[in-house]
Parts: sequence; C-alpha cells; structure tokens
Amino acid sequence: MCRVVVPVPLFERWLTELAEADEEIFGEVMALLNALETYGRDLDDESREESHPVVTSRYDLHALRRTPPTDSTPYAIAPPVLRILYAVCQTAAGPEIAVALLGGDNRHGPIRGLPPRTEKRHAPVHPEAM
Repeated sequence: MCRVVVPVPLFERWLTELAEADEEIFGEVMALLNALETYGRDLDDESREESHPVVTSRYDLHALRRTPPTDSTPYAIAPPVLRILYAVCQTAAGPEIAVALLGGDNRHGPIRGLPPRTEKRHAPVHPEAM
C-alpha cells in the first residue's frame, strides 16, 4: 500500500488540463490514482492490470494504464490510451509513497510535456585511428 500519491508540477498541470478538457476521463484517472493509494504495488498483479513495471528502468518506475478496462476503469474501452508514469519511493519514516511523474496519451508517440530528447553525439571510432 502506498500511503499517498504525490504529484510533481508537470503531472499536476497535465491533470488540470485533463479535468478542464474531459470530465469522464479525468474521473477515470482519479480512480486509477485512488486505486494506487489503496493497493500500492498490488496493482502490478497480473489479475488486476491497472499497472505494470517499467522493465527498462533502473529505478522503481511503473505505469498506470487506463485501457484496457480494469477494476478501476471498467468502461475504458476506447481511446485515449493513457499512461501515468509513477515512481515508488521509500520515505525516511518507512512507508512507501508513489510519486506521479507524467501522464499522457501514448497513441501518437512521446507523451506531451516531456523535455526534448538530448542526444549525445560521438565521433565514430575507426580502428585505423587507434
């Protein structure tokens, strides 16, 4: 169980925009966040399907999903395909908290609001240069 879901400012802005744009989907997102507070890591259980770990992460990252329909969002059968990225953190007092990082529709590529990707460019290494 996560005692609390702590949103970062970027996530709060997205959630505010969602609330103004679509009450029904906002309600479904709030249902997912409430389930995260109630069940914590148990949402990753394959029988529930509201959440899944981000397997490529070196950190304790997970993603809530609005679709396909779940116990928390039983009527979410159509787009948008929302994902909510969150991290599970241990507090100094002991209990785990979930930190909501990003939310968005991942049907059209990267989630809006992410900073531009920074790519490092390296000069090619040629064996003859060594």
